[in-house]
Amino acid sequence: MKKKWIIIGIIILFTGGILYTTKTKNKISVEVSKASIGKVSKYVEETGTIKSHHERIVHGNSSGEITTIHVTEGDLVKKDQLLAEINTEKINLKIKAFTSQIESLKAEYQETIKPADVEKISQTEGKVANAKLDLDEAEKNLTRNKILYEQGALSKKVYEDALKDASIKENLLNMAENELQLLKNPVSSNIKDQYQAQISQLLYQKEVLEKEKEDLLIKAPMDGIITEVFVKNGGYVQPGTKLLEIGKKDDLYVEVDVLASEICQIIEKNPVFIESDDLNIKNLNGTVTKIFPKAFSKVSDLGIEQKRVRVYTSISKFENLKIGYEVDVQFEVNHKENILTIPESAIFSIDDEKYVFVVDNHKALLRKIETGLEGEDRVEILSGIKKGDQVILSPSDNIEEGTLIKVENPS
Repeated sequence: MKKKWIIIGIIILFTGGILYTTKTKNKISVEVSKASIGKVSKYVEETGTIKSHHERIVHGNSSGEITTIHVTEGDLVKKDQLLAEINTEKINLKIKAFTSQIESLKAEYQETIKPADVEKISQTEGKVANAKLDLDEAEKNLTRNKILYEQGALSKKVYEDALKDASIKENLLNMAENELQLLKNPVSSNIKDQYQAQISQLLYQKEVLEKEKEDLLIKAPMDGIITEVFVKNGGYVQPGTKLLEIGKKDDLYVEVDVLASEICQIIEKNPVFIESDDLNIKNLNGTVTKIFPKAFSKVSDLGIEQKRVRVYTSISKFENLKIGYEVDVQFEVNHKENILTIPESAIFSIDDEKYVFVVDNHKALLRKIETGLEGEDRVEILSGIKKGDQVILSPSDNIEEGTLIKVENPS
């Protein structure tokens, strides 16, 4: 009988050891986090673009071929620095021609006060005759060009060139006739006045050409950085063509297009947080400075048309920022401190109710909870658990009420 009870005892011990070992092996490993007092922030996240409050588009004021671009994106420039050039060859020749005419007219006037012989008069008469022929040809060419221009078969520039050419030929004829008159008649005050008037007219026309040349030399309107070049060498531009863009690096902001459905959560002076992996920027602070009153339609990257509202935010510092780059922007729309919180990953739903698994005595216990403010990573807990409770993070489907638990990160 004694032997029998010994055998039964051994069996009981053996069976209990097996059960204990089995239970230990069946424990599910989990990661947990303690419910703790902290803060929760709620954000609206969007992508924004860095811009400058002082951005200027430089437009062309004349037409022609771009011969030289002196700057590239990223170059720092000073006001009035030469940025690009439109072909000045033709206008340089015209300026040179007017300069020659002015010098010639001045020299002719000096000659008028000298006695002239018969041979000089004959030469001048020939000069007048040639000038008349040149003027006649220029006027015929102008008449043809005017008809073609009015019919739309000729550009305005070509017509204006013909007009200038006729004017030049008329001036040359006047000069030759005046020279002949001076040779034949004594110099008078009227002749002096005529010379002065012709010289003034030529000087004025030369100044007009020099102003046109200035329009062909593209200069910086302000100090700044070249943010974009819209043209290339050899390209043909017209008045009003966008050539370059200049911005200032010390007055930057972020432009963000927020979904209209979320804009009601954002108010001016709300804090924002700015990040960019490309620019190596982390947790850059700013505030909402302007919310536009009107929504507009914008097609998303997925091809969906959305209503959005434009928002401007300030930037606390400009280090590493580059105009035109995209950054990630978080608008803080709600914030609570000194509240009970747990990680968002611990919460799951059953029949539209929220639950967590709490680890108690190595077992998973199901707890229904009530939540408050929900942030990106942590959630406010109003009821259901208390400070210090260990909740299971990202619970798997094979965890249920009473499941044995092995905590991987006890704390």
